Amino acid sequence: RARARERESVCFEFLTLLSSIAERVSPNVSLVGHLSQKHVMKLLGYHEKWLRSYSRLQPSQGKWLYALLAALDSLLTADTEACLRSILRRCVSFSLSCKAPGPSSEHVLMSIITVFFKQQDVHSWQG
Repeated sequence: RARARERESVCFEFLTLLSSIAERVSPNVSLVGHLSQKHVMKLLGYHEKWLRSYSRLQPSQGKWLYALLAALDSLLTADTEACLRSILRRCVSFSLSCKAPGPSSEHVLMSIITVFFKQQDVHSWQG
């Protein structure tokens, strides 16, 4: 148990560090375009975990998610689908709590996940 807590603590510190880097470094084609699918998925997983600790989508995180989704292969594994569905659920939650008029970053990400990655059965937000 102590070892598991230690791993969680180290993981949280690592995610915090990556989050602060992501806020200062914008994604670009030369960076994201050279990532392997394994690394794209790993970064999406980190972002999915960060989303759990925020009450709204951060602008820098929206840029990174958009870039990573653009680099993600459309043939999805079960783990990738689960990650995308989790991101979708957080975006739905954020968009429901946001009262801003018009489309938002959350709506763009929700559309990409539901339409391009064919996760339509989760899109009750359109209802």
